[in-house]
Amino acid sequence: MMSDIMLLFTRMKKSNRTVRKISKEKVQEVMNKKNQQNKVFVPLDLIADAIEMADDEWNQYLDIEEDWYSFQEEQYRQIARDWCESHGFAYDGMENEKEEPEDLDSGENLAWEEVRTEHIVQDEWIDFRKSAYRFPDGTVFEPYYSYSRRDYVVIAASDEEGRYLCVRQFRQGIGEVTTEFPAGGIERKDSREYGSDRDSELSEDALAAAKRELQEETGYVSDHWKHLLTIPSNATLADNYAYIFLAENCRKSGEQKLDETEFLNVRTYTPDEIEEMISRGRFQQAVHVLAWLLARRK
Repeated sequence: MMSDIMLLFTRMKKSNRTVRKISKEKVQEVMNKKNQQNKVFVPLDLIADAIEMADDEWNQYLDIEEDWYSFQEEQYRQIARDWCESHGFAYDGMENEKEEPEDLDSGENLAWEEVRTEHIVQDEWIDFRKSAYRFPDGTVFEPYYSYSRRDYVVIAASDEEGRYLCVRQFRQGIGEVTTEFPAGGIERKDSREYGSDRDSELSEDALAAAKRELQEETGYVSDHWKHLLTIPSNATLADNYAYIFLAENCRKSGEQKLDETEFLNVRTYTPDEIEEMISRGRFQQAVHVLAWLLARRK
């Protein structure tokens, strides 16, 4: 008898697809009609026990159903994330059920106002400026120096044996030969070396630039790409951005195709060797160290 009551009660709930309060008297009425031919009377205390047991069973069913839909939704989101990352886009999943991150600028008055600018050097290579800024308290201070350069890509690339592809080249800023990941500027159709047209048709696609730079600098290609992060290269002095990519299972497809100003050698290193270089300050590019940390965290 108890199993019959539980089955009836659970079916009543499932037919409505929601958990509703059903009075003991209502269940009594249904059960009495169902068993009228046998003249069976079901006591209320038995009905109460059945309701409690059916509630437990129904709640378990709902938990399983909710877990399943959550699993399916996350699978679809992951497909979207992978596609966006492989094409160099930021993923906006519109996950409204998640708590919105705090607006860090909310209620703050920290922005400076640029009141005048002098272009000290402005050619096809760089826009180097001297500016005056008004602080939040109204005072004006100068000079502040800044510059514009091209956005660029950095590729943490590993071959089919799990060794990472690096290049050795001279960097005039520190006057040393450095070890770093393949990297290079995102080309522009106006032939300038700078500009903030990341969303316009003037700039090459970031992923396309990453694939091109990897092949030109190392002779390797990959079918497995992932966008890791887009970040300002130097927020204090410059307005360009670095697009960081991961490329796995890279394979040799040809020879280097270097520009006339590029003189570099390709080397491969194990993860432990890169860790050792970083710890000794011999992996000298800050954004490239960030690329390494992101690649290992993936």
